[in-house]
Amino acid sequence: GSNVVLCDLEFPANYVPWQNVKKLYGAELRVVKSVDGRVPIDRFAKAIDENTRVVAISQIQFGTGFRADLGTLEKLAHDNGAYLSVDIIQAAGCFETDLVNLKIDFATGQAAKWMLGPIGAGYVYVRKSIMDKIQPRFLGWWGVEKLTEFGYFDREPLADARMFQVGSPAMVAYVGLLESLKERIC
Repeated sequence: GSNVVLCDLEFPANYVPWQNVKKLYGAELRVVKSVDGRVPIDRFAKAIDENTRVVAISQIQFGTGFRADLGTLEKLAHDNGAYLSVDIIQAAGCFETDLVNLKIDFATGQAAKWMLGPIGAGYVYVRKSIMDKIQPRFLGWWGVEKLTEFGYFDREPLADARMFQVGSPAMVAYVGLLESLKERIC
């Protein structure tokens, strides 16, 4: 069967969803054990195989500051046909991370932490080349085409990461995120 590989240092936001994948779909969770607050790459290499669907890792671990080797993890994941999903909340605003050149499939985070923005403004990045291979589990009215046409008709998901928006965004929080981006990134 399918498996998801992650490590034992993850913040709950990066393991609870995978526990739910295990419960709903029966995927095996392979939890790589850390050593002295870090996770040796060879332990990931042993855990990842042709049945791995996702390798989930925080770029920087919240409790120890361990910084993952995303380049090597990308190669391990993609060589086995798996996606690489990276929680970048502890790195965004501190470290430049070239998601495109690193071939990260998914990246998630929020405006808080080192972006110095408000809690509640989250974001997801999806690599453009895999957009046509994935479909959201749930569709909301903010994730479909013709958002402001209110008649009853079949809707198509947006062709970008906005397809994952299932509800109305927290507009005030996103204004704060925009200001954080201007300050920290631009």
